[in-house]
Amino acid sequence: MSPVQGNKETHLDDFGIDHRLVTAFTRSGLWDDDPSDHLNIHSCHQIIVVNRGMVIVEEAVEKRPLYRGMAAFIPAGKAHLITTLRDKIDVRCHSLFIVPAIYAAPDDGIRIFETSELCRALLTSLNEQNLVDISGGISGHCLRLFLEILPSDLQRDVNPIKLPEPQSSRVRRIVTFLQDNHTRRVKLEDLTRVVSLSIRQICRSFKSEMKITTFEYLKIYRLLHASSLLSDREKKVIDVSHDCGFESVSTFFNEFKRYFGISPDRFRGHRYGELP
Repeated sequence: MSPVQGNKETHLDDFGIDHRLVTAFTRSGLWDDDPSDHLNIHSCHQIIVVNRGMVIVEEAVEKRPLYRGMAAFIPAGKAHLITTLRDKIDVRCHSLFIVPAIYAAPDDGIRIFETSELCRALLTSLNEQNLVDISGGISGHCLRLFLEILPSDLQRDVNPIKLPEPQSSRVRRIVTFLQDNHTRRVKLEDLTRVVSLSIRQICRSFKSEMKITTFEYLKIYRLLHASSLLSDREKKVIDVSHDCGFESVSTFFNEFKRYFGISPDRFRGHRYGELP
């Protein structure tokens, strides 16, 4: 979760695809080998869907998680980054890329939505052909059907937990410290060793830029990590709570339900398939 600087434009040619001939193709997994120094800008729309684990959809101003059963529509030209909190081996996802000429984006923002069963089935079918043109034959029929149902699926908006992104170097240093120390108890006094400001100045500048307090940020970051750790079926919820820096299991349960709407156990079953 390192800070991102600048943008990197990616075109169909960068995927080894002839932009003069191809209007749609799929790509499996995550592919950015050096995600720490830029956001990506594609010349085509991207629809990414998660089949296992969790990925992070990052924009210039915020990060949002994407879990199994959810997808993100990223319009062409929108700066973004798809990354993870943990090792990529824990994640299975794939993306459909389509040129704007065959589908008009509803707006210029990133849409995160719950996928329908038909949408998931079509995307799975389309993903069987990696980095090749899928606009013809049986794949073309699947693509056209997918584009027909996509508008209705985009209405199934999901508003996941959000983590604001720092804009100044000073607040970025504070955020990095909070992330690196989220597993232990953090005091406001600790932050005075990160930046040369008083506690009052730190709290004021952080809240002004991030719109939440330092401890609210730390709590959300811990909950985001907890939601990822819940994918490990061998790990007990009490251990997830401890590993993410919560001082009591009851506090973890209450805060998790407040932000996600369901308990950690039910979340694990819903997003990672442990429960019926």
